[in-house]
Amino acid sequence: VLTPRHTFAVEASIRDSAFTHSGYVALKVKDAVADALRDRRGARPDVDRADPDVAVVVHLEGTRCSVSLDASGGPLHKRGYRVKSVHAPLNETLAAGILLLAGYDGATPFADPFCGSGTFLVEAALIATRTPPGLLRRRPFGFQRWPGYDDRSFQRLVREAEARITRPACRIEGSDREKAAVTAATANAAAAAMGAFVRVRPAPLNAFSAPGDGGVLATNPPYGDHSGAGEDLTALYRQLGDVLKQRCQGRKAYVLTGDPALGKQIGLRP
Repeated sequence: VLTPRHTFAVEASIRDSAFTHSGYVALKVKDAVADALRDRRGARPDVDRADPDVAVVVHLEGTRCSVSLDASGGPLHKRGYRVKSVHAPLNETLAAGILLLAGYDGATPFADPFCGSGTFLVEAALIATRTPPGLLRRRPFGFQRWPGYDDRSFQRLVREAEARITRPACRIEGSDREKAAVTAATANAAAAAMGAFVRVRPAPLNAFSAPGDGGVLATNPPYGDHSGAGEDLTALYRQLGDVLKQRCQGRKAYVLTGDPALGKQIGLRP
């Protein structure tokens, strides 16, 4: 996996360990790897912390140590489509995980009344179009720089994935009272090549209407430290409950909030 011609770096994390400095653990592993290669191949590989060919990840917890290789080459939540952002944006993989837990498969309409920078909307569109998020990455995966990587096989897999992409069967719509959020969501959907399938409009919560019949609503409303400082959040969550009861009958709604007390103000049984 690693030769003297390739660069590498070690990232370490520690927990409940006799060692108190992750940098020391990373240094010892780096020396061990470099020395082993020098003994076997006659030369040590260079270290490149910024952009290594091979990234080694060490996790030390108590007396248990795991040594892994980073095959992804950077956090997978960085899809590559977030060209514009807002305060406290939702993590892409968290949004996708919530949608998958909700059973969303793109066969029914989707809506988000607090769309922010459009993370739920774009992730819903990726699911609905059967688009693998990895196709959006602008940087190569980590394993593509490993010795033995077969680009021909990988490109065949990419073509197979692209051939499965389809148009969504139902509408995907979002709204936000902040025009900057609408601008960001529109730009991000376009960057993900989902602009033709995602509709975003500026609108306050009391003007929200869910598209089509049935379907899924998922949203991440403001909650104190996360966002919404200075707002009457209690009133906002009560209004959200009223909107769900009056305008979203027959739909499944998923609300992500960091404050359970605010969640109770929605007035609907979870």
